[in-house]
Amino acid sequence: MSRRPELAPINPPDRPLQSGGGGGTFDGMEARVAALETHVGYIRRDIGELKADMSEIRRDISVLRSDFSSATGSLRGDLSNEIGSLRSGLSNDIGTLRSDFSSKISTLRNDFRGEIEGLKIAQATLTERVNHLPSKGFIVSATLSSLAVITALIVFQDHIKAIFAH
Repeated sequence: MSRRPELAPINPPDRPLQSGGGGGTFDGMEARVAALETHVGYIRRDIGELKADMSEIRRDISVLRSDFSSATGSLRGDLSNEIGSLRSGLSNDIGTLRSDFSSKISTLRNDFRGEIEGLKIAQATLTERVNHLPSKGFIVSATLSSLAVITALIVFQDHIKAIFAH
């Protein structure tokens, strides 16, 4: 740690202050007072400049507050308008999408209904055709009858030739 230098006392103990008579306490006191008065003058001047600067800073701050308030108000208005515009645009887009989807869904429903009706008609036609087909019993009996006739023709072939040969 550095030690602070000891300051010499203003009033040395071996020289007490004089009172009255205006002779001063020490030699050179008037020069020191004159220097102090000069410094006080500078201090007053500097304080005056600081007051002027502070006044100008206050005005600048007031202008900045006003400008900032105006700018934020303008930005709020612009943002509000932009948000409203976006909201309106999105609402329109959503409405358009809903309309398009609704239209396409209706078209698909109608197409499916038409396809289903076509399938119903095709099923009814197929059912009707199947109903007109011969039954298994008929097919079996027709086949057996055909086989019986063919067998009879083979067995009686000679007799048939004889009948047609005359």
